[in-house]
Amino acid sequence: MQDSKNFAEERHERIMEILMQETSIEVSALAKLLNVTDATIRRDLKYLESKEKLYRTHGGAIYREEPIFWQTTTIEHRAKEHPEEKKRIARYVVSIVNDHDSLMIDGGSTNTAIAEELAKTRHNLMVVTNSQHIGEIIMNGIGENQAIIIGGELMYQTQNTVGPIAVNMIKNFRLDKAIISTTSIMPDQGCFSANPQEGEIKKQMILNANEVYIVVDSSKIGKYALYQFSDLNDIDAVITDAKIRKRDLETFHQKQIDVRLAY
Repeated sequence: MQDSKNFAEERHERIMEILMQETSIEVSALAKLLNVTDATIRRDLKYLESKEKLYRTHGGAIYREEPIFWQTTTIEHRAKEHPEEKKRIARYVVSIVNDHDSLMIDGGSTNTAIAEELAKTRHNLMVVTNSQHIGEIIMNGIGENQAIIIGGELMYQTQNTVGPIAVNMIKNFRLDKAIISTTSIMPDQGCFSANPQEGEIKKQMILNANEVYIVVDSSKIGKYALYQFSDLNDIDAVITDAKIRKRDLETFHQKQIDVRLAY
């Protein structure tokens, strides 16, 4: 039996789905649609406003547009966001990587978690990365793993290399799998980066791998960032956590995108 918390979460999700379609709606209409009292809807709207999902109005609510991500935060900051979800994604990725595989892995907090798991469990990997930190993690693992660090301009906040030198160096490699992180992903459009230079690195890695996996925690799904680096048709699968919203999962499926859930 579902508890009241689960019922509330489902109701909140449904309210947001309705608001995205209608832009604005009254409390009484929501109460009728969801078969609950006006008082319950008012509590829901107050909670969702506190989470910056909507604006309450006299008698109802209006949809609050998500800001477009264009500022890149530090790797330390991102590592503190949704750590459990990233660990689950990392464990799933390990299950699809074999000993002796060659991998493209771009920098990022989710891919750092993935590198840590790979270093503990896989042998004889060849990893090409634009993150020195990820390269060091792979080299210090249990297996005789190797890492090639892509050169280029070093970004201060993310500590990843970017720029024409980095892109041109990636062009020389052909590897088994690309494990690509993303600032955000729209289930009906594609993958986005907050920084165009990092987006170009991801784009080239995608082009130079036989299989492409996008790794993203569910909080980043259904949002825009500044620079689109990939269409959904360019990837083999999206790997995310089980907290993905139903409407996002349904949209992926409608687009015939393979979505792998990490529990």
